[in-house]
Amino acid sequence: MQINITKKILSEYVKQKEPSFTCLYATSCSLFKDISAFCSIEGNTYKDLKWPRGVGAYAIWKKCQNIEETLIYIGMTGKINQQVNGRAKLFDPENGFSKRALRYHPYSFTRKGSYKDYFEYEPKHSLKTIKKAPHEDRYAVHIPLKDIKVDCFQIPERLKLAPSFFEALLLQSYFSSFNSLPIANNQL
Repeated sequence: MQINITKKILSEYVKQKEPSFTCLYATSCSLFKDISAFCSIEGNTYKDLKWPRGVGAYAIWKKCQNIEETLIYIGMTGKINQQVNGRAKLFDPENGFSKRALRYHPYSFTRKGSYKDYFEYEPKHSLKTIKKAPHEDRYAVHIPLKDIKVDCFQIPERLKLAPSFFEALLLQSYFSSFNSLPIANNQL
């Protein structure tokens, strides 16, 4: 099943007569669940977020009552690097997801300041200056963490699937379906 997961996801994408991000996403969730490589994380505070070990792709959703959840961002963590011996290997296979929680641009899982325990995006400052800006002036959009869910697709090395490829496939499917990107993604 390990290498076939890539074929199955691509097959789902290719067989669609009309682009359907929803179908591709549901298929991806199911396939990753089948190999125990999918989880959703939620919490009321930053400390409640229990990030999985490893690397892969992730989707950040805003939870909504009585309507569909809103996809905010699709991202990835981990790279495949060429080794000295000529073989390629996943880089940072242990801590990739947890490092995403520490970033400041283009989003932040905020740990201090007036928006502590919020998910924030649409930075008002450049990457170079955002840490110097007052906490309350860093981002345009602030969502309490209790209203956020993060789906994590863990990609073990045995899958031979580049996190960047899977992220790009999800973004491409979203773009093909909706002619836009998730609201916090700036480019594909």
